[in-house]
Amino acid sequence: MEILVSDFFKSMEDQLFVEALAEILAVRNRVLFIPTSKDVQQSMKYLEKTMNAFQAANIFFEEAVLYDNTDEKLDFTSFSCVFLMGGSLTNQNELLHNDSELTAFLKKTEIPLIGFSAGALNLGETIFINPDHQEELTTGAKGIGRYDFLIDVHVAHELKDTKVYAEIEKDLFLLTDGAGLIHDNQQMTFFGKVFLLKS
Repeated sequence: MEILVSDFFKSMEDQLFVEALAEILAVRNRVLFIPTSKDVQQSMKYLEKTMNAFQAANIFFEEAVLYDNTDEKLDFTSFSCVFLMGGSLTNQNELLHNDSELTAFLKKTEIPLIGFSAGALNLGETIFINPDHQEELTTGAKGIGRYDFLIDVHVAHELKDTKVYAEIEKDLFLLTDGAGLIHDNQQMTFFGKVFLLKS
């Protein structure tokens, strides 16, 4: 199951989303955070901010762990949730593809995977890159393959110009900040304002 959000903190202001998330996260042992920054202090700051948002919603994990590929090997099966952080899509994509064991685990696991912004994009099979996001990756870059549609994040609430989406080859979901999409075995549940552009 993938929980895809444009802005996790705004989504946590939506009571319906929080209730759905609390139900999905029934098991709350350890949560693994996959960073987007190479700066560990910055990543820890956002990990703490995220944990505070969980706790404010009465979602308590026993432990939060920041992934570090220089550490000894983690037992990925000890986690009940993985949170792919927002930030640099390119850095996180590189980190994922440089650890085949982590990528294989994420591709097959049945635990909930939360993707925030860049993390949501990296969970897909193919990544759509909006030029506005100023990333080094280009459209068509490979994510880890958890879903086969396309998404874009941080989309304006009033969709005016769709030229950037003119040549999409798959259905594209556009998530505004505060919007969320829960994808579970080809079923989708939407929260907030989500646009769909058909291929």
